[in-house]
Amino acid sequence: MILTLYPFFRMSAVTTPQTGLQAWVERIRDTDMPVFGATASAVGALIDSERASATSLGRVILQDPGMTTRVLKLANSAYFHNGGANISTISRAIVVLGFDLVRSVALSVALVDSVVSGELREKVVREMARSFHAAVHARNAAQRRGDGSPEEVFIAALLGRIGELAFWCFSGTTGELLERVERESGLTEDEAEMRVLGFRLRQLTALLAKEWKLSPLLQSLAQNDARPGSRELAVVLAHRLARAAEYGWESAAAQAALRDMADYTGQSVASLAEAVAQNAEEAARIAHFYCMDEAVQLIPVPNPDCLMDSPPEHVEPPWRGADGALQLAVSRELSALMCGRPAPNELLDMALEGIFRGAGFDQVLFAAVSTNRSQLSAKVVLGEGAERLQRRFHFALSGVARDLVTDLIERQRAYIVSGPPQPGAPSCGRLHAALGDTPCILAPLSVNGQTIGAIYAARAPAHGALADEDLQAVLHFVRLACLGLELNAARRRV
Repeated sequence: MILTLYPFFRMSAVTTPQTGLQAWVERIRDTDMPVFGATASAVGALIDSERASATSLGRVILQDPGMTTRVLKLANSAYFHNGGANISTISRAIVVLGFDLVRSVALSVALVDSVVSGELREKVVREMARSFHAAVHARNAAQRRGDGSPEEVFIAALLGRIGELAFWCFSGTTGELLERVERESGLTEDEAEMRVLGFRLRQLTALLAKEWKLSPLLQSLAQNDARPGSRELAVVLAHRLARAAEYGWESAAAQAALRDMADYTGQSVASLAEAVAQNAEEAARIAHFYCMDEAVQLIPVPNPDCLMDSPPEHVEPPWRGADGALQLAVSRELSALMCGRPAPNELLDMALEGIFRGAGFDQVLFAAVSTNRSQLSAKVVLGEGAERLQRRFHFALSGVARDLVTDLIERQRAYIVSGPPQPGAPSCGRLHAALGDTPCILAPLSVNGQTIGAIYAARAPAHGALADEDLQAVLHFVRLACLGLELNAARRRV
């Protein structure tokens, strides 16, 4: 048997379609996971200014309704949110939970979305189950050691095998070959990977983590830098414990991994054992929040009967139409935000989110009047086609004939633009020429009597006709934003 297998394995190492590490990085980045790569790059670039990054992060998340829903579910879960009022907006989630945590949650949601559609699904689901399990153990270990940011450790453990996940998702026949070699040859994972691929999958994780600008902790972890007592070691031990538990909690491997974790945390094995059982149950709950129901079944929970005290939650479909309850919740959060000293961007972002999600529009933007009051240009855009809309929403305010755009700013009038033009109404020619004839609402944004910008909210005809109640919803959030900006101006004068 050995004589027939050896030439097969040796041949596979030179006939694999892609054996170069860099070639795999480029394939995953450009072909297999471009959406995750774009999200990771956009989020990873948000490091220059904490406030600017926070507002930009919210806009990145809001472009994807599914991600928005799941980030908010996770933000309101007991695992991340220690009580208090329900969080209804991404803007508020960033304020309450912090930029770094929401950024990491968004990345992990994007990762799950990318990998669940790949090939070798059984292998991918098993990897995800192990990652969820290890992430909860790592966070618990970090907390027991007094780590200042245990959530960062959680995310590092969850994304710690991103190279492996990406490979198993999109490797096709190469992955099937590697899986067969691991199963039949008796080689270790590292040995099988070197034999078939010519590199180790953790090297792929290291390069992808650098390519996508993932957290420094994750990059350090991918470099196999786990010194005694380090945060990286918490992740390594957590993954070891999660893997060993798959052989049974009473197995020698699981008991040895438990002793190593006890040594790391400075706890006795007995005191740690109860927490470990709770961690496994918590990992299953977290997997539900990420909509990985298949992974739940693979997490070894000591007492399956207490796995869930409620039915699994499912992600709601992208919103369509107005949601009065959400409008009320966003209004409350916006009012609460005004009690502090919010930046203008924070006020505008929350108001835009209320219009976008609460009032049910497909596109929403804020356009600012230039300092010399000669131009009106888009600054913040939410919804599909955001880049195109931002490029096209640019109108001169001086040296042009009076029309709807100039009336909007000079006379501070709000409009519903839908259907054929009404007699005596200002011309919509420039607006339609730039943006098409999509039904929309335009409302001025004024502070202390001076118009500083405008809100544009558009809805495709297929998603319902615009009515006066839609205009009132837009105006409600515009007034709240204006009030907040005026309060800020008054505080500065004082």
